[in-house]
Amino acid sequence: MRCLAASLIAFLVAVSSLSASLATITTHEQTADLTAAKVIPDVISGIDPEPGVALNIQYGDTPITTKGGRLTRSEVSSAPSVQVTDLVGTVLSKIDPLKLKSDSKYTLVLSDPDAPSPTMPTSREFLHWIVTNAPIGDISNGEAAVPYATPSPPAGVHRYVFSLFQQPKGTNLNVPMPASRARFNTENFAKLYDLGEPVAAAYFEVAAPGFE
Repeated sequence: MRCLAASLIAFLVAVSSLSASLATITTHEQTADLTAAKVIPDVISGIDPEPGVALNIQYGDTPITTKGGRLTRSEVSSAPSVQVTDLVGTVLSKIDPLKLKSDSKYTLVLSDPDAPSPTMPTSREFLHWIVTNAPIGDISNGEAAVPYATPSPPAGVHRYVFSLFQQPKGTNLNVPMPASRARFNTENFAKLYDLGEPVAAAYFEVAAPGFE
């Protein structure tokens, strides 16, 4: 019996170690993707993933990840489905809260660092969406502090960056609608509301007419 228990403990330790290693590899890959696309440092300085948490974004059947991808303006005309999940894809809001490590709420930001043109981004960043106070990562039940604005680049190929932040435990954000969506700064926003680095990020691209 002692041998069986010892073997079981050793197995669980090995699984835990493997999971930690895979999480580290995944984080490095995500950071490399975002750096290659210059999302880091144009929008964020890095990511600080929350253990066991993933960001699931879809426009229709198209997933949005750290690897980017080109979408048409019609495909992004409406806000995407955004869910914060565990690593096997279970939506956090559907998990027994007692089993979660945190009951923090989340904030999601979508911005364009290439406005009005990637060669002359004088309006960097153009703000497209802010959702705050999303309970247990349930973005659909968060507060749309800034309503979704359809990406419609006037020139070139633009990046559109999602940044997901975990709010300090027990806090609610009261984010006013800005006077202008132009010249938003995700990092300054995060500092203002004590959000730290994003726990996840992803991006996609949309081309202006004539740049497809």
